[in-house]
Amino acid sequence: MGYLAQTAADIAQIIENIDFVANKNTLTFHSEEKIINTLADTRSIIGNVDIMILLNEIWDKTSYPDRVSQAEFLMSEKFKSLLNWKKEINDIVVLRDALKNDCTSFFNNCRSIGNTMTSTGFDNLIIFYEQIGFRLLKLRRDCKELMEKIKQKAEEEEESKKNPLHGNYNKFILNPDKTSQFAAELSKLYKECFFLAVSEDTEIREEDIYFGFQKFFGIELLPVDASNTDMIIEKSLSGIPTVINSEFGQFLLHSNKNLLANKIRETFTTEKGKAISLLLYALESNNPPLITIGNRQLKSIYRALQALFNRDIGTYQSINYKYIEESDKPDLDSIRLKLNHILTELDKEQLA
Repeated sequence: MGYLAQTAADIAQIIENIDFVANKNTLTFHSEEKIINTLADTRSIIGNVDIMILLNEIWDKTSYPDRVSQAEFLMSEKFKSLLNWKKEINDIVVLRDALKNDCTSFFNNCRSIGNTMTSTGFDNLIIFYEQIGFRLLKLRRDCKELMEKIKQKAEEEEESKKNPLHGNYNKFILNPDKTSQFAAELSKLYKECFFLAVSEDTEIREEDIYFGFQKFFGIELLPVDASNTDMIIEKSLSGIPTVINSEFGQFLLHSNKNLLANKIRETFTTEKGKAISLLLYALESNNPPLITIGNRQLKSIYRALQALFNRDIGTYQSINYKYIEESDKPDLDSIRLKLNHILTELDKEQLA
């Protein structure tokens, strides 16, 4: 059995295992211990389910040029029970309320047939059922994300079909740690007229050059304005940026924006992807907030972070992540601890 079939079977079994809680037409005469053990075992199973690793297997089961429609059909068939499970709920808070209501109704139904449950058993019922429910919501979201990746890969395949040379020679990627330097070189080449328009009626803008190479390499490139001294990064002998008057600092709500940005860069040296998203969440949820992220601002903030860290911080999609308290709280607490230390140090420096 392939991993796709096994994953689909596991998810179907998980949903079947917990159906008795929400299904008002089912009367349960099992003991409290058996009920809790069933949920505990189910939680262990769902903790090992990973939908995102199915990309290649699903891709191999489809064929050009109908990969997207075939993948959508395959996903809808294999994960029908998951996609239909509380499909009207996409908000974590609304889901929590719905799950608690399920548990309360189940508890009252058990009591009405004489199958009483202790308060401790009821508490454990809520804990396990919520954890499973939150994980199911994440897996449902993962299905959508997986389809987006398949669509992106299909677009790349379509592009390679139109341009065969692209498929033959694109066997390398741009070093994520060198994107800033590469962008700077592109800027120089543009200013020295290395690029010509395919049509005399077309004007080439510098951002067109960046966009073209972004499409080729599949990586974000931040435009560089060599005349803007506010964006100059000075490097120490070790090669690590030491002083930066950053674009990211302008997004921060602090009396010393650039110093705070520097401290963030010095402290968070390896974080990427979801960890960067949690860093932004920690800044935004701080009391008082250290940043506000308005509509359509995240892209600009992401590019400013790329310039700040001057290394691979993950794709834009990977930081466009919605915080889930039940699974992300330990990581968020760790980031908040570092952030609080930064703020304490800044307060000391301002008082000195």
